[in-house]
Amino acid sequence: MLWIVTGGIGSGKSAFAEAWAAAHGREAIKLACPPWPGACGAGEEGEAAGSANRGRRTLLPADRALAERLNRINLLSNPFRASDRVVIVDSLSGWLRQAVEEIRSVSPEETEETFRLRTAKLEAALREVVGALLGFEGRLLVVTEDTPGGLARDPWERWYLRELSGANRRLSDACDGLHHLVAGVATELKSPRKKLKN
Repeated sequence: MLWIVTGGIGSGKSAFAEAWAAAHGREAIKLACPPWPGACGAGEEGEAAGSANRGRRTLLPADRALAERLNRINLLSNPFRASDRVVIVDSLSGWLRQAVEEIRSVSPEETEETFRLRTAKLEAALREVVGALLGFEGRLLVVTEDTPGGLARDPWERWYLRELSGANRRLSDACDGLHHLVAGVATELKSPRKKLKN
């Protein structure tokens, strides 16, 4: 089952996801990345760089190998154990932001052709991650940001907003539950009992 937690920056998505996972599973695997490139892990001092076991909780990085990690967890899961576990990806937006930063830093000079080649590579990586999220068997909770409107002059920022919005729509269409947070308050927009209106 797939659940989505979305909202603006600093709206309380990560805290809500942690509390939700604690209420719905006896074990959690959190795939975390920094909210901003170069920052510490998602709400925890540098832990996203490594792996930490805390009793019923495992913390792993959500880095370039995110799709591969999700697929490995999926393939190696004991079905009886998986029913008591929640896997959290925190966050898709942070992962994509980090991927953009990494590919941009390779070369500061950019032409229209190099921009197209780089974005094509990122689009393939994003498709792979979204495919792994949609194909995951078990309880999966994905944290992602709302994409703000505005006058983005930077072509990378426009690309990021467009691609994240598309990924969010694909996941929202397929999810079993969707929560939106504003200032720490969650609103349930979609659940098995409630259909999302288009």
